[in-house]
Order: sequence, then structure tokens, then C-alpha cells
Amino acid sequence: MKSSQTLKTVLLVLLSFATYHYLFLNFKPIKIGLDRITQQGLVSYILTYLIVGIPIFVGTLLINKTTLFFRNIGLSSHLLPAVWTSLLFTAPMFIGGFFFFKFNQQIDTENLIAGTIIAGFMEELYFRGFLFGQLFRKTNFGFIPSILLGALIFASGHLYQSQIISELIGIFLITFSGAIFLPGCMLNGIIIYGFQFLHIL
Repeated sequence: MKSSQTLKTVLLVLLSFATYHYLFLNFKPIKIGLDRITQQGLVSYILTYLIVGIPIFVGTLLINKTTLFFRNIGLSSHLLPAVWTSLLFTAPMFIGGFFFFKFNQQIDTENLIAGTIIAGFMEELYFRGFLFGQLFRKTNFGFIPSILLGALIFASGHLYQSQIISELIGIFLITFSGAIFLPGCMLNGIIIYGFQFLHIL
């Protein structure tokens, strides 16, 4: 691939992702506005994710020049192997939770769907599918630089979850490692995300 084409692709990926991130910072006000229209929290949640993801959709179309969005973004794995692999990786959390924590009997269905399915699917689609996937498949960066850059941005995007330095370091290392060890495995990432959220409910 020509260096000029690689540079163009990298700039498109970074611009699309930066625009997405800016919109994501306004996730809450967008959702509140949609809540007033739809009167359905879960519907608003899905629509908000789709709205903030518009730059990702546009970027994918501009880079690939085709309308096969899900194939271009890397969503083409088999479901059953992804489920078994995800269960294997998350089993220690469930086993530990069974012995050390009480089961939450007051689970909100909408919150469960939003956290385990919607958020997992959208975040993996945008981060792993677009950010890593386009850099890896559409540039001459190669595997290591693509996954390191994607993992760095992915991990940095989760630092809002705490203000405590030790927790920030832990969050960064966990998300960075997850992005590295499951690069391009879209279904694995989505299902693991869902299982992790299910564990903390």
C-alpha cells in the first residue's frame, strides 16, 4: 500500500474517532433529549449510541468505498466458539463472585440489556472493529503498531471511571491488556464485555 494512501487512511481513522469521542462526551445530554421524545430509556440508549457512532459509520464507508459495513468492521466470527472462549476467560470472576459476594436479586431488565448487550456491542464495534480494524487492514502499519495504538486509545478512553491514581492505573492496564489479547475478535470482545458487566450487577 502506498504511503500516501496509508497516511490518508490514518487521518480518516483518527478524525472519525476523534469526532466520535467528542460526541460520546455528550452522551448523557443527547440521551436525555431523546428520552423526552421516545419516553423509552432503552430505545434512547440505543439511538444515542447510533448517533455518536455516525462519524465511525461515515469513516468506514470513506475508507472502504463499500456498503458492507459489518464485514468491513470485522464482525464475521462464529458465535459458538466466541461464547465458549468468553466463558473461559470470565469464569474466574463468576467463581469468585459466587464465593465472596451475594447475588443481586433486584436486577433491572433495561439496565441488564443496556450494559451486557448494547454497550458491549457498540464499544467493541467502535474501538476494536473500527479503530484497530481499519488501521490493521487498511494501512501498512502492521499488527503490532496497530494494536498498540488502538489499545492505548481504548485504555485512555476508560480513565473517566475513577479519580484515584491506583485505580486509574489498574483500569488502564486491564483495558489495555484486553485490547491487546483479543485484537480483531469482535464477538469474543462483545461477549466478554457482557459477561463482565453481568458479573458486577
